[in-house]
Parts: sequence; structure tokens; C-alpha cells
Amino acid sequence: MKNDPTAIDTSATTEESRRAVVELARLDPRVREGDLEIDDNAVVSWGCDNGAYVQAWLWLSFEGTALDEDAEESDGETHDAARRETL
Repeated sequence: MKNDPTAIDTSATTEESRRAVVELARLDPRVREGDLEIDDNAVVSWGCDNGAYVQAWLWLSFEGTALDEDAEESDGETHDAARRETL
């Protein structure tokens, strides 16, 4: 069981189990540095249907959107400056 990265010792403490779930989640092929990342201290929400939700960071590019900081508005003001004014 120690050599199996998908094995979780259900007799372990809650923190040990949380860490094991985080490590298991990092094996998911959708997790890639710079796109979808999981911190060491990620929150784990255990489900009642043989699984868990794991907190992750998703990179979201603003390119080509109303939040694009590099785009210029017609009056020359950047979207970033305009957005700060509304905050």
C-alpha cells in the first residue's frame, strides 16, 4: 500500500488523509503547473459518494475580454484603470 500513490490509509488521522487526497488529486492529468494547481494546504471536502472536492487554483487569462489590461479603450484609458475607478 505504501508504494501505491492512489492508496489512502483510512485509519490515518484526518490531516494525513487530507494530504493523501491532495497528492492523489495532483495525479489527475488536468492538473498542470500554470493552468490548474493545487496548494499543499488545499481544502478537501469529503463527499458521501466515494470521492472528495479538492480546492485548486485555475489560471484565467483576460486576453480578449473586457478585463484585458493590455487593451486600449477608445479614449486611450486602459481597461485596468477604468476597472479600478469602479471599485
